Amino acid sequence: MAGDAPYKAIVTMDIAIHEVLKTGECAGDKMSLEEMSRYGIKSEKVPVVVKGNNKYECVKNLINKIKEFHDGQ
Repeated sequence: MAGDAPYKAIVTMDIAIHEVLKTGECAGDKMSLEEMSRYGIKSEKVPVVVKGNNKYECVKNLINKIKEFHDGQ
């Protein structure tokens, strides 16, 4: 059955690093890829892979990963 097969979610994450203004808003200009590469970031897009032993576990793991990224604020 397809529901018992392993699943993989592939999400493409965009990276934009901005200075935070006193108002809490991001400044309009983002860090250049050249500058980010000095810190080890080689691309503005990063594939994030989340796996699960079945469809339900994959979706659950993906939701947890999204929460982990979001809660890191």
